[in-house]
Amino acid sequence: MKSVVLITGASSGIGSSFARLYGKERDLYLLGRNTTALEKLKKEIEKENGHSVYIQSIDLTLSDAPARVYEAVQENGLFVRTLINNAGFGTYGDFADGKVEDYKKMIDLNDRALVELTYLFLKDMQKEKKGEILNVASIASFFPGPGMAVYYASKAFVLSFSRALHEEVRKQRITVSCLCPGPVSTNFAKTAGADQAKFFSSGLVHSPDQVALYGKYLLDHKRSYGVEGFLNKTGVFLGGLLPSPLDARILGFIQSLKK
Repeated sequence: MKSVVLITGASSGIGSSFARLYGKERDLYLLGRNTTALEKLKKEIEKENGHSVYIQSIDLTLSDAPARVYEAVQENGLFVRTLINNAGFGTYGDFADGKVEDYKKMIDLNDRALVELTYLFLKDMQKEKKGEILNVASIASFFPGPGMAVYYASKAFVLSFSRALHEEVRKQRITVSCLCPGPVSTNFAKTAGADQAKFFSSGLVHSPDQVALYGKYLLDHKRSYGVEGFLNKTGVFLGGLLPSPLDARILGFIQSLKK
């Protein structure tokens, strides 16, 4: 059975960086909604590295999507040795001003789909007695986030879930890690409606290639989680020293700053 690296949200941003990084040495199974972008990435990686790249265009916010992904992987006779749950999105603005349908989709993608995919493929890893899972969270995982309340909460869930799972399976030759980047130079801020927020154009912003490389480092060194970037690490440490509710007030102020 051929082993692959399965990457969600692979059509752009950090996901495509993960694909190019792992595609240098492994076969890939890429998920995303942009079929054209996935096909272009597939051709690029197969041409440059000679590894097989399987693609599946799918919306992971749909309730049956994780099961459909698992079935497709099985039909292709593949074993997901590495699962990278990267897909996610956020929205910017006061909670009451947003749309509840957007919040439901955010939770479906950031949390529910991640949990279901992890559950399905972890079972196979346990049978094979090998495997690794990387869940992409955010430095938002460590704080309350006025202005992006649901997004911050969804990423706090990812970090908590990942750390607990890391402990449960660490003696089974399976690694579960959680990657916590800061702002990344992708379309995330624009999609979230936060492209005018000063936070997303600060010195904390790193390239998706940098973030992907650090995520691979976490898996290779079997770390339960890690914050990417020195300034981001410092911010998380200092933020942890703030008393509640001062942390929420400061975060709310920072996120309200415009360019």
